[in-house]
Amino acid sequence: MPNTSSRVYRLLAITGSAVLTLALFIGVALLIGLSIADRKLAKAGIEDWSISIGSLSEERVVIEQLSVTMSELPSSSTSNSNATPTTIKELLNTPIPNWLPEVIVIKNITLKGGLLTQYAPIVGELKLDTKRQNVSLHLLQPEVLNVNLSRNNSTLSAGITHSLGSFNANYGFSTGQWDIKGSVKVPTKYLSRTAKLVKSEQIALSLSADGSLSPETEMTGAKSLISAISGKLTVSLQQPINVTSPGVASVETLITKGDVGLGFNRGVIENYDLKFSGELTQWPSLPLEINSVKWQFASQDALALEPLNYQQLFSKTEWPVQLSLAVEGEDVSGAQLTMAGHVMQSDAQFIRLNLPKTRLTADKITTASIDALAPLKLDSLNKLALNTDIMLEHDQVMFSSEQLSSLYIQSQFANANFLIPTFSAAIPFASPNEATAELSTKINNVAIKVEELESLKPKLSHRIQYKGGSINTQGTIELARGARLNHHSTLTPTQDLTSNVDINLNDLTQTALQEQLSPLLQNTLPLLTLDKGGAKVGLKLSGNLKTGQWRIDEGEVDLNNVSAIYDTTSVTNANLNANFTANSEHLSLQQADLSLASIQQGFTIGPVSAELAAKVPYKNQQNSTVTLKNHSIKALGGSVRIPEQIYDFSEPLRIPVVFERINLGELMRQYPTNRIAIDGNVSGTIPLLWDSQQLTVEKGYLSAVAPGGHLKVDSSALRSAVGSNPSLKTLASVLEDFYYQELSSVVGYDKNGELTLELQLNGYNPAVENGRKVKLNVTLEEDLPALIKGIQLSNSVSDVIRKRIQQRVN
Repeated sequence: MPNTSSRVYRLLAITGSAVLTLALFIGVALLIGLSIADRKLAKAGIEDWSISIGSLSEERVVIEQLSVTMSELPSSSTSNSNATPTTIKELLNTPIPNWLPEVIVIKNITLKGGLLTQYAPIVGELKLDTKRQNVSLHLLQPEVLNVNLSRNNSTLSAGITHSLGSFNANYGFSTGQWDIKGSVKVPTKYLSRTAKLVKSEQIALSLSADGSLSPETEMTGAKSLISAISGKLTVSLQQPINVTSPGVASVETLITKGDVGLGFNRGVIENYDLKFSGELTQWPSLPLEINSVKWQFASQDALALEPLNYQQLFSKTEWPVQLSLAVEGEDVSGAQLTMAGHVMQSDAQFIRLNLPKTRLTADKITTASIDALAPLKLDSLNKLALNTDIMLEHDQVMFSSEQLSSLYIQSQFANANFLIPTFSAAIPFASPNEATAELSTKINNVAIKVEELESLKPKLSHRIQYKGGSINTQGTIELARGARLNHHSTLTPTQDLTSNVDINLNDLTQTALQEQLSPLLQNTLPLLTLDKGGAKVGLKLSGNLKTGQWRIDEGEVDLNNVSAIYDTTSVTNANLNANFTANSEHLSLQQADLSLASIQQGFTIGPVSAELAAKVPYKNQQNSTVTLKNHSIKALGGSVRIPEQIYDFSEPLRIPVVFERINLGELMRQYPTNRIAIDGNVSGTIPLLWDSQQLTVEKGYLSAVAPGGHLKVDSSALRSAVGSNPSLKTLASVLEDFYYQELSSVVGYDKNGELTLELQLNGYNPAVENGRKVKLNVTLEEDLPALIKGIQLSNSVSDVIRKRIQQRVN
């Protein structure tokens, strides 16, 4: 079946021309004669005609059969070129001749001929009512069509009825105002190439137009009439239609509303207005549960299309467009996407689509079901406000933005504000895997959900690049001023991760940092208190997110002037430079240089320096090994040394500790008593035994360094205790001013913490028995932990240590 809509319009034009010509000459044929009528009709393009008259009267003429053969439409050349053009007003005000009967009826009119080959024969019925000034045409073939033309006072009205629709038009030829209203239902099968995109059987449209056409317009041709018309035209969709997207079979939409408007002035189309809205009925499978996707499309702009020169459309290079989407579902709430921009074309060829004002907003998007985001443990994205510019070309789509975008992220690990100051991306249609993207991000107001880390309030700033399936990031994580982590990381499509990390903690004790670290240290190292110092760490991290395996290469740590307390031991001005590696099983110190000013645990030792290496397994730290390479320990005016060797803590360790020239005067100055004074130096070796976290000593030896020393004891208490015992009185006298040449001691320390000293002293008191030499054997037993606590409480120690000791004593 041919295209009905185009046939109807052309059929109306041809039939109308023929009917008007026939109506003009029917009276001529009746009054002047057939020969004259033949000549007149020939000029009108009619080759042959025949007529069968049924009845004739002054009031009514009935023609049973009229057959006309036409070869061409009437030509303007047949008219007198010197005649003055007729205006619309003159034509429509032309009176109907009085000699015409009131009613002329042609029961069967047949039009045929070369002009009508495509439609022939055209068969219908014509009725002319001269009294009521009405013409009606009832067409039977090739289409059923009714046309009614009437004049009432100064208004000309026309009505057309067809199975596809109807139209009504009015023209006031005194005012020049006109209007058209109508509706049509176009079967989808007549839409040629577009038919396969429309799933509905028909498209129902309504038409509304109004405007002006000056009655003084001269009727010199179609162009002159069109050039005089001004007004507006609106075509609207009456019923929803279902449409599939070209090239995307899995997307279908229901267009529920549609309007196309044109504004024209004196034949020139000056503006247009397109508005469509609907909702998707089918979309590609997504990892989000979506219930509805509603959309709106609009395009408005000025035009300058001259009459009958609509090829000018192709010279317009920019066409503005506006698009908005509203998405709702189980996983999506309040999502809105708005776009505005231009379609660029040249000679009817698409160049690009520019959408510089694209904005995505959403109240909440639940992301837990998105597999691609599973490693990030994201729960939802909230309060989205994303801005970008989009450029769509024939082979790729590009995104760019320098306008701030923001969202609030909730994950299993933490919640945070996520800001995107800049963003750009390019996605080729032929190979999406070759997409590239680059963005900068800032993350603040972080609320960590892991209990041990809740106190941390990091601020993150990153630049992220995506290319070939790999993600490169470079950025900073900052806890406080001067406390930050810098890293440069790469994540491959196989989830292999590499990262260069630098950590700088310029001041470990600054208030802003301590407020965050103190709760963390309280949970992990409750006995550690930091007083001052700084730290730097650098490392290269590699691993795989799927397997969980990781390793650290080229690690380096620097501790600078750290003073701290662990339990009741204080360390001052500690410095450490160490190279290390690590993996998921153990930590290895390959080269560590340690120095510190002092260690205080009852007695003060220091300065200390050492070069060492170590290997520490995470699960069984008792299996650690430490390699001592070089060291120096200063203590109590002398020095202490231990063997430079490998120490394996998985087995019992025997460590001979060598003491050299330990100053007894310095030792007693740290001892909590003022009744004993001693000087001199001792040296010796004390063998330490380390077995399952227990330290013991068996037969350590210390002896005085020549020439000996001097011992003074306040013996008043001893004299009171001994009474009249002469030997003890003599001992008390000797100890008051005792010069010793020899001093030796056997040292023991058991598992119960009891220290045993077996002392032997040889010497004299010059004031007792003319300085007779005396040999003293003394055995001392002391609870060493209690002694150390007493020494600490007596000496100048920090309030932290004092409080810890007092809590344990009480």
